[in-house]
Amino acid sequence: MPYEVMAINVFVTLFTLLISFILLYRKMPEASKHMTPVYKSKEWLRSAFPMLLVGGAQLVISQTDIIMIGVYLDSLDVGFYKVASAASNICTFFLMIVSPAISAYVAKLYENNEARRLQILTTISSIAVFIASLPIVFTMVVYSEELLAFLFGSHKIMPVMAAARMLDGFGLLESRAILVALS
Repeated sequence: MPYEVMAINVFVTLFTLLISFILLYRKMPEASKHMTPVYKSKEWLRSAFPMLLVGGAQLVISQTDIIMIGVYLDSLDVGFYKVASAASNICTFFLMIVSPAISAYVAKLYENNEARRLQILTTISSIAVFIASLPIVFTMVVYSEELLAFLFGSHKIMPVMAAARMLDGFGLLESRAILVALS
């Protein structure tokens, strides 16, 4: 069963990649299809190295909780925690939608020195994200055992993770606005 799932995943990924290449090739300007590529490897490597370090640091930070829990708990509990943690990322869905959408407005209001309107925008956005996330959190808290039992087996960590992610996401938008307003 796991092999079939992995094979389907690989197939779907390759199929999506193929479709993406076809669509990209159709939309490319005709002149760029016949150009000779110019490689600037040193410049690319020089600019890519800091991004590699940041990406590596983010990877380490994103897995630190799993490693720390693995020291104290057995692998089954760590597996449940990892599943619950990944599932709780759904709670930040609306934050990920709102943050980029209001970023331009935040920058414009900050540049125009409109702190009051900036505060109103961030407050309303935070409240909207909070309210929109409530049904997801409610579902995860109330039906956590059923969700985990349906997917992987039963465990009780999902409600805590869902609530923590929602509150963290709510605070993230506010803290970003506060930092912008104070700078």
